Amino acid sequence: MINKKITAFAGGVGGAKIVYGLSKILDTQNFNVIVNTADDFSYYGLQISPDIDSIIYSLAEVSDPINGFGRKEDSFNVFNALGDLGDKPWFRLGDKDLALNIKRTQLLKLGMSLSDVTKVLCDALGVQTSVFPMTDDPVYTKIQTCDLGVMDFQEYFVLNKFQPKVKMIYYSNIESAKINDQAKSAIEKSDIIVICPSNPWLSIFPILQLPNLIDMISSKKVIAVSPIIGHSALKGPTAKLFDEFGETASALGVAKLYRSIISTLIIDHKNVDEKERIEKLGINTYVTDIIMSDDKQKIRLAQEIINLIGD
Repeated sequence: MINKKITAFAGGVGGAKIVYGLSKILDTQNFNVIVNTADDFSYYGLQISPDIDSIIYSLAEVSDPINGFGRKEDSFNVFNALGDLGDKPWFRLGDKDLALNIKRTQLLKLGMSLSDVTKVLCDALGVQTSVFPMTDDPVYTKIQTCDLGVMDFQEYFVLNKFQPKVKMIYYSNIESAKINDQAKSAIEKSDIIVICPSNPWLSIFPILQLPNLIDMISSKKVIAVSPIIGHSALKGPTAKLFDEFGETASALGVAKLYRSIISTLIIDHKNVDEKERIEKLGINTYVTDIIMSDDKQKIRLAQEIINLIGD
């Protein structure tokens, strides 16, 4: 068992996959997860934390294996009944998923912090890995589109299926937010930071842009897993955003985004021709298969990360 303490920065489906793999290898005392909360939002009066829930469900082994989010074998009676009442709900929540969000909202209204509520939900689902929201303060990803103005993240991502062309992304309230105490302590005690193969702009940059966060990890070894395979992303708008920001979607593009903070980038075999150019940036490069099509592959890639770290 590796003796080093590791903290993962995660969000979305790609983050949930590698977090699951790492949780199967690492002792719970040596592994923490800090999760993006900038895509949290209110829906039908409920406080929804999609990235936190994806991580919790994955660790609890109850996530929907087809979509990668939500709960497996869920029903959608409430969702369908809202339609019968004339509503057009655009954010699909299963009944079990809805129950968790009702519980979260109830506890938040009682005055508990998001961090404490997340611990309650983890305990209820048998998750032993420490999962921390990046902050207990409200931060919101805002998408400035070229033709439709500024959108909230979920409006862009779910309602509009990330089709509008993006001009700029920013994080409302990020300057006044602070990393919560448990997450801060986890980082300070960690030897290694793993940046999961999540969308850089939508999942990782909100974490990195918290005040003083970059300084906190400056003395740590930081390893990132590329979310780009060849010139595509397996899911979501990562490759599209590269294009809209005038860059080629590639492992090299990912390296340029993270060059000031990472020491190692794990890339796919389809990007092996970029290895030399990445290493000229001063970043060590490890080439492997980064597609995690099932639990076995999640654990395999996690083990390769651990092997890179060493004892």
